[in-house]
Amino acid sequence: MRGKKAALLAGVICFAAVLVLPLLTINRIPGVVSEAENRYLATFPDVFDGEGHLSDGLKSGFESWLGDNLGFRSVFVKLAAGIRLKLFPQSISDRVEVGRDGWYYFTGDHNVEIGAGKYKLSEELLQDIAQRQQRISDWYAQQGIPYLLVMDPGKPSIYPEYIASGDYAVQETVCDQLERYLEENTTVQVVNAKTAMLANKDKGKLYYQHDTHATDLGSYVIYQTVAEKLEQLGIAMDDLSVTFLDEQKENGDLSDMMGYSHSLGNEIIPTAQWPVSSTMITDGPLYEQSRVFQQADNEARGLGFAIFENANAENGTLLIYGDSQWTQYHKLPQMFAESFRTVMFMGLRAVDMEFDELVKPDVVIFGVGERQIDFILKREPFIVDTGEELPELPQTAMITAEEYGAGVGRQGVCLDRFNGVTVRNSPEVALDSSTRYVELHGWAADFKNNAPFQALYLQVGDAVVRLNYGQRRADVGEAYENEALNDVGFDEKLPASMFEGASEISFIGVDANGEYLYEPVTYKLIVD
Repeated sequence: MRGKKAALLAGVICFAAVLVLPLLTINRIPGVVSEAENRYLATFPDVFDGEGHLSDGLKSGFESWLGDNLGFRSVFVKLAAGIRLKLFPQSISDRVEVGRDGWYYFTGDHNVEIGAGKYKLSEELLQDIAQRQQRISDWYAQQGIPYLLVMDPGKPSIYPEYIASGDYAVQETVCDQLERYLEENTTVQVVNAKTAMLANKDKGKLYYQHDTHATDLGSYVIYQTVAEKLEQLGIAMDDLSVTFLDEQKENGDLSDMMGYSHSLGNEIIPTAQWPVSSTMITDGPLYEQSRVFQQADNEARGLGFAIFENANAENGTLLIYGDSQWTQYHKLPQMFAESFRTVMFMGLRAVDMEFDELVKPDVVIFGVGERQIDFILKREPFIVDTGEELPELPQTAMITAEEYGAGVGRQGVCLDRFNGVTVRNSPEVALDSSTRYVELHGWAADFKNNAPFQALYLQVGDAVVRLNYGQRRADVGEAYENEALNDVGFDEKLPASMFEGASEISFIGVDANGEYLYEPVTYKLIVD
């Protein structure tokens, strides 16, 4: 009898523990990321709104928080992921598609659609990318620096036959479309590694089955394709002799997305080996300055940076701006370091003249994965020509506020914000000496002609920049009841180094007819 009571009591205690322990171990820390699902867990909802009433959606918010943060939740998530994958097989995450024969595909960024031929770049986006890439290419050409845009195809473009959601074959995809457009409409040096990837498909596994990235063999094919292009440009490249050994790789980024790190098990992949001549640098001035630069940029922080040096190489410095395929973990920087004395990889999503100035490259590569083309290549590069010259035109005075009416700014120029600080009618601007960039936002107009300026320049010391002028400012046109003044805005991002040692900045407008330079509108510059 006592034994039955003891067993019953033990059962009650265990049942109570099952109910209570998840509540006792509930997560109370906001902003926690679920490693199993690669997302932020729901935070505890606001109980009251700003007026003291119960918040709308309190019930659903509380349920989301409770479901996301109960103790031992991650254990159950991993268990569910494993069961679902092994028995059905199905992915617990809509970010991963289970393919055929042990292949898995990332579904974000139109990735599977690209391989299936269902996603193309619009004409408008092609034009936008072409204009930006031409601007970047011209910028480097002015400095005598070769620039290459390198596109590495996505796994679905090379292995579409393993996509389970359809019956697909190799076909033209986004990187082919952009390559053709740039070759027909620009002078940009373009490298599309897709043709070489397909030609080497029978040599071994070019992409991981459990990961979004190319294997060492795929990286080597990308390297060879780029090296051939550099040779055509007169840059001697080392004849890199690589051997490949089959090794087991456990885990992969798709495995993480599936529910937990070991859900997919091991796979055999070709691992590159060669007599490495370079050394990875982990200290020194360039390393420390690059780390500061990286820490100030959220995206660079995520991808990191790496420096390799090779005293025996013939070429100078190669700067690689790239995505995760170009990190040192996939060996592309090390391969190029056999031919360059310094190779710098930086995970920025756009070229940056400030970082160029730090590295002083002899060659620049911008590497982008196919599925990221449509949102990476439309980003505005940070390149500013500070060597502009003012037009040789006679100078004249702007119409005064008394003549035209109050609110025309200082001789037609209204600097709204300087590095986020409101300026308006103040005759001076302040610059934090620790900042790397200076941002200017405002509007300007030719009130003598009741029209936009033909051009607007900023002069700081001996440096002159033609500003990005003519942006939409319908508020100005409305204020002056003149639609001609709807497009008089400017928004500019400039390197802080341009302002070093300066005591003032001046705006200089060219009148609407291109006949005169208006007198400079000057602000005193105070450096904190």
